[in-house]
Amino acid sequence: ATVLVYLNDLPDGCLGGATRFTQLGGRGPGGDIGQEGLRMRPRRGAAVAWPNVGLGGAPLFETEHEAEPLELPTAHCCGGEAPRKVAMNIWIRDRPVPWATVQ
Repeated sequence: ATVLVYLNDLPDGCLGGATRFTQLGGRGPGGDIGQEGLRMRPRRGAAVAWPNVGLGGAPLFETEHEAEPLELPTAHCCGGEAPRKVAMNIWIRDRPVPWATVQ
């Protein structure tokens, strides 16, 4: 499983920056759904979690996701600096990594 924790808010007026699940539909807390999939807009302290593989260990196509690029609508947004999205990934496994050996 993956847990993505957002460590900052995006500045007001900043466009993009959402985590977009391209294959999922529906609506969740803080999420917006459209024809392009489920979008989670970063909010400081918020987290989103999802499974990466099915019960048999095969990757889940349904949880395919991407980070949308950040865009500045005007030169005055964010004090003239480029916006930043800061997040932390936590990967949770229920079995050892196949290629890793501990000695």
